[in-house]
Amino acid sequence: MKNLKTPDELGNLAHPDKVANPDNLKFSETLRTLFIGERRGLHVNNFLWAYNVDSGQLSRVCPPRPARKATGLHAVDHINGFAYIMSNFQHPGDWELTTNASGEVTGGLHAKVVQKLDPIIRANYRNRYSAAVGYLAGLPQKV
Repeated sequence: MKNLKTPDELGNLAHPDKVANPDNLKFSETLRTLFIGERRGLHVNNFLWAYNVDSGQLSRVCPPRPARKATGLHAVDHINGFAYIMSNFQHPGDWELTTNASGEVTGGLHAKVVQKLDPIIRANYRNRYSAAVGYLAGLPQKV
């Protein structure tokens, strides 16, 4: 994790190419990879990351939606010759904002993106009352 001295152009408080505020961890012995779900608070859009312990390579696997956290992380190493990674997210559009007495946004982690993204989140996630579950399938058992 590498915190930034000042927020970047999107409002990230931590370097976007580094894991920030890890919350859910799952290790796949077969893939020799640690999967890391981020919790909200430092990145505008949190990610599910993969860190291969042999090569030292850190990769973004998938971005759940802004203002949410990855949760329910699970790795299944052996089903019919393949490995699977499952995850879900919760709290889409749970913006971290600072407002004034009139309710106008004056700052906060999501201040630069909320106006554009809030209508999209509301339209796709039942006005912020739903979320999604997904999985990566057909991963080789040997990397």
